[in-house]
Amino acid sequence: MLKYARCPKCYRLELSTWSEQYYHAPALITMQLRMGATPYRCEFCRCNFVSFRPCKERFSWRKHRSSKPIAEPGGSTGSSL
Repeated sequence: MLKYARCPKCYRLELSTWSEQYYHAPALITMQLRMGATPYRCEFCRCNFVSFRPCKERFSWRKHRSSKPIAEPGGSTGSSL
């Protein structure tokens, strides 16, 4: 349970990373980054945090897309008589 990094707000394991270029981190987080921590971002609650633990799952939009085909307007099935 404590082996992988988790979001501190919603406890999800699907994380992405963030860059210091686009996020102004507080002094404590900057110090942890200099010591080797990895910057993580929870895409569901949009929480930026750092952790020394590895990430179990990288967030990917491909995995969260709907696999159902889009229905045609008018309810047509595509067959003609």
